[in-house]
Amino acid sequence: MSHKIKSNDGVTINVEEVGSGKPIVFLHGWPVNHKIGYRCLGIDLRGFGDSDKPWDGYNYDTMADDLRWKSMFI
Repeated sequence: MSHKIKSNDGVTINVEEVGSGKPIVFLHGWPVNHKIGYRCLGIDLRGFGDSDKPWDGYNYDTMADDLRWKSMFI
């Protein structure tokens, strides 16, 4: 959903809203815009949310391996 807001000096600022829940604000760097071509991903790490909850593997090396494996399918 697209929103238009006015700054204090009257400039119209475009805001793109996607998804639901608590907001996270991403600000692009100069000179790009919101159409830079990236998308935001939320990943439930092992043991959390909708991911499996095994008894082991709760260390940084294993969790990094999980993310590296998942990134092959994005």
